Amino acid sequence: MCAILGYIDLDKKTKDDVFKSMLLSINHRGPDNIQKKTINLKNCDIGLGHCRLSILDLSKIANQPMIFQDYMTF
Repeated sequence: MCAILGYIDLDKKTKDDVFKSMLLSINHRGPDNIQKKTINLKNCDIGLGHCRLSILDLSKIANQPMIFQDYMTF
């Protein structure tokens, strides 16, 4: 079963190694692919992570998180 995680950091202090540790703690839920994305906005940082278990769609195109490149900046 896949797993997702996310955070919103209003203080903009979350380090990348902490985010990686969070993802590794749920790796058993989807060991086929691990992806993360951090979005740095003016007022906060947003982290999105996904651990994927490939069952139906085995292609790399289905890896997540899927980010639209033109997201809004606040």
